Amino acid sequence: MSLPFKIKGPDHVALTVNSLEASVNFYHKILGLELLNSEEFAAGTRSFLSVRVGEMLIDLFPAKPDQLAPAAGYTLNHFCLHLETKLGWDDFKTHLLGKGLTIKMETLHNWGAYGYGDSVYVFDPDGNSVELKVY
Repeated sequence: MSLPFKIKGPDHVALTVNSLEASVNFYHKILGLELLNSEEFAAGTRSFLSVRVGEMLIDLFPAKPDQLAPAAGYTLNHFCLHLETKLGWDDFKTHLLGKGLTIKMETLHNWGAYGYGDSVYVFDPDGNSVELKVY
């Protein structure tokens, strides 16, 4: 099939979050993702913050004061972050637990964008399932 375009790869995932502070803590401080747009957000010229995952962004939109974000799983099953670690697998999981995260599931030899790898699934502050995969 010939198409007049080609999808190059992921661009971003947009999440509505109940607590921007808790989400920034999880994605930036715990997972170490680069925080973007904080000056524009503080100045009121941007309505969301972003964190960078390689070439992809996760946009964090604060829920409106009179409306909480939808329940987790309502429109998103999970998203996966490909990572490298210098820790052994068990030490990596211990590190996550030490940061206060709960590992909801572990899957070894799990298929992903780069073949098979090992994964753990954790929840962000709004209950979104985040797969952390090591190849």
